[in-house]
Amino acid sequence: MLNQDLGAVAEMIVNPDVVVGVADAGAHVALTMDAGNSTYFLKHWVRDEELLGIGRAVRKLTLEGADLFGIPGRGVLRPGAFADVNVLDLDVLDLDAPEMAADLPLGANRFVQAARGYDYTLVNGAVIVDHDEPTGALPGRVVTPG
Repeated sequence: MLNQDLGAVAEMIVNPDVVVGVADAGAHVALTMDAGNSTYFLKHWVRDEELLGIGRAVRKLTLEGADLFGIPGRGVLRPGAFADVNVLDLDVLDLDAPEMAADLPLGANRFVQAARGYDYTLVNGAVIVDHDEPTGALPGRVVTPG
């Protein structure tokens, strides 16, 4: 959104010193919608532009950020690690337009954005999304570096 030079963005994405997926963690939920950045990254830069292979892209979205912030057991699939997994259908991966919702405390507004193409999302081994629909399971917890 802030950098309209997509050639420069592509150069940053393939730079090994750049970590993608870092955002404001929801500090400005009524002003901007960046929760869809990872979906857009996979849809546009991996599927449509073929800038990166899916394996390298997933590593950039997961392990590299976890390593940067010192969060062990995240961003990898191995025994003893947290079972946080997205099973996606890259061919149909897409985002709906952001919409305003008034569902925060005291009716405050925030942008929400639905995505398609996520067959399953697991957090700590429990399915929280089944074919783009939340299951109601909330097995997550706050993760702190360390």
